[in-house]
Amino acid sequence: MKLRLFIMLTAGFVFSAAAWAQNIELQSTVASYLNSYAIGDRAAVLGALDPDVRSYGSDVAEVFSGKDAVAKMFDEDMKLWGATAKFGEMHNVSIVSEGALETIFFDVPFSVAGRPPVQVRVAMVWRSGAQGWKLVQSSNTVPTVGQSAADILKSLSKQ
Repeated sequence: MKLRLFIMLTAGFVFSAAAWAQNIELQSTVASYLNSYAIGDRAAVLGALDPDVRSYGSDVAEVFSGKDAVAKMFDEDMKLWGATAKFGEMHNVSIVSEGALETIFFDVPFSVAGRPPVQVRVAMVWRSGAQGWKLVQSSNTVPTVGQSAADILKSLSKQ
């Protein structure tokens, strides 16, 4: 009985250590991707994309399908930002793994041209394969402040 318990605990530790290492690897890949995007490294950004990538920007009109469309979005961002963008440290990170796919959701401060940073909420799906991690899907938004259901209900109850 003790041997069986030991084997189960050891297996659980090994599997959770492997998952933890994979999560760290994905988080590092994402941080590198964000940095490449911010500094305008087009080759690195496009090299990280799955051919059938789908990306949603923070504006409702920003929906891009395929590498060429995301490349267009990247080019437009670079015209707007130059190489002055900066992403800060990711926080509120959540990673879920299923086979070769992993999702990562996080908040990250973003600034451009020395302006004060804004929080951006990002959701990404990555696929691990022989050529490393490839971005399959992404979405980002600038979350509101004070507009949660609880905040709105509180303000309505004061009326």
